Amino acid sequence: MHFGNGFWIMRSNSHSLDNKHHWRTYLKFGFLVSIGYLLTMIFFLSQHEFQMIWVLYLGNGLFLFSVFLLIYVLNRRDYFGASKVSSAIAGHLISLAGAALSVLISVLLYVLFVTDWFQGHHSEALLNAAPAMGPNRSADLLAVILMNSSICNTISGFFAATLTSFIANRHQDPDVS
Repeated sequence: MHFGNGFWIMRSNSHSLDNKHHWRTYLKFGFLVSIGYLLTMIFFLSQHEFQMIWVLYLGNGLFLFSVFLLIYVLNRRDYFGASKVSSAIAGHLISLAGAALSVLISVLLYVLFVTDWFQGHHSEALLNAAPAMGPNRSADLLAVILMNSSICNTISGFFAATLTSFIANRHQDPDVS
């Protein structure tokens, strides 16, 4: 189904999953929904204390809200007409793309903000990191960032996509298989 401006959504018979144009569209939407999370990641890493883990969860909430808002807006368009299931699948693909981009960009931000990559040693702020982290604090911080950006964003995106596709759909009659 056509979104307008060249955007397409997955429908059962409209295209195959290996079409590069559709994957680029999902990546564009995925980057769009990951912006809020990445802004909170930049804030978290720029503080150099690494004790405000709640900021990362705020980013997960922004990710959830952006997926919810995107699927809601796409479902409310007059010409959309996609079924609830195809809308949910498109939301899941957008969530996966957003989570994957969040992971990749978060690792790049970690390398830029935390490690002195070119000097070969870690930032002094990791020595004063949260006491819950183990002796290898930089690896612990990277594990926290990776789990938060991958698992939490994927789960929150899937939840928002499923919920929104069934609530915001204009055609509330049952899907026909």
